[in-house]
Order: sequence, then C-alpha cells, then structure tokens
Amino acid sequence: MTSSVAKPLATGVRTMPEMRGFELYPKEVAFGVLKEGCTYSCSVTIKNVGIDSCRFKIKQPPPSTGLKARYTPGPVSCLEFTLFTVL
Repeated sequence: MTSSVAKPLATGVRTMPEMRGFELYPKEVAFGVLKEGCTYSCSVTIKNVGIDSCRFKIKQPPPSTGLKARYTPGPVSCLEFTLFTVL
C-alpha cells in the first residue's frame, strides 16, 4: 500500500512545468542607436533549468543582416551576438 500527503506550495517554489527549459540573462538585448561602420557585441547567458536536460540549436542569421551568433557550450552556456553596421 502507498500513500501520499499533499501540502500547499511555499512561496517562491516552482511547479514541475515551470522547472523545465532555459533561463536567459539578460532576458532582452537592446543595441540602442547604432553608429554606421561600428561593431557592437553583447553576451547572453543560457542556463538549462529543471529536471530534464533540454537541447537547442543555434542557427546563424543570413550574412546580409550583419548579425553573427557565437555559442560557447557548458552547464551555463554563453551566446555572444556581434552586430556589424554597414555604411
């Protein structure tokens, strides 16, 4: 025979569906006003959270956009965006 006891969740405790996926920091990247002919860069930290290991794939944007993504794997991964502005 098995039994279980249900209790209320404590404040700040996440439920199972909320414990899956990724956390990104910062959550949003804004390059602001850009100057022509300059290169801008920003890093985003990707953390795999929850009970399951999730996988993802980074696709490079077309070269005509001037945006390049570089991925560094690891338990807490880093995704660096580089933006080349064109004259």
